[in-house]
Amino acid sequence: MLVRPARPLAAALALLGLMAAAPRASAETINLTLNNSGTSVTYRPNGGSSTTVNGGPFHWTQSAPLNANYATAVTTYCIDLDQTVSTGGTYTYTVQTDLKLAPTIGTAAKAAVITELFDRYYNTSLTSAASAAAFQLALWELVYDGATSKSLTAGRIQGSNSLTTSMLNSLGGAYSTHDLAGYHLVALVSGTKQDQIMVVPDYCPPPPSAVPAPPGVVLAGIGFGSLLLGRLRFRKARA
Repeated sequence: MLVRPARPLAAALALLGLMAAAPRASAETINLTLNNSGTSVTYRPNGGSSTTVNGGPFHWTQSAPLNANYATAVTTYCIDLDQTVSTGGTYTYTVQTDLKLAPTIGTAAKAAVITELFDRYYNTSLTSAASAAAFQLALWELVYDGATSKSLTAGRIQGSNSLTTSMLNSLGGAYSTHDLAGYHLVALVSGTKQDQIMVVPDYCPPPPSAVPAPPGVVLAGIGFGSLLLGRLRFRKARA
């Protein structure tokens, strides 16, 4: 009787080996506990009644397990008005290093102009409550009303803040002081809690694009070996 080679098994094992050898995407996370309630920011949602909400800067401390790629204490601004966070709460965020992929940003144009806003005014925003509120309002204007929006008289984010208007009107013009020199922005994304944006040093590594897979080379070798063994048995049976 002829012994048929175990080709289906060999092929399956070889395929498993190739699949295991392929890189698998992995998202980096960070656990943060909120230490403060932020700054009071007043605006008129969609031109309606004036309302005051809490905006950045928010100050956080990492909670276990710590992510060694980032500082233990971090500062953020809000990019999400549809969800909330609470002082003392601990939340797990996904670190999105490609700013345009943050759900509330969504485009390269928005990511670029938001980066310019931070590059111009981030340090200034940390000097007083008034500056922080103006900066947060400008950030929301760009997030919700678009990369080219420089007016607080239309769209979702409306209100009256001369400092915010000044910040927005300056975007696209020449400037010489760069607050993000040596730094870049990442988004902190959650499906259930308020998304944030954070300034991090350039030496912070990006999240790994792949996680080491099981020993794919070994699996591929098993598949190849099975294929050879099947052929040898087949030839021996015919001899």
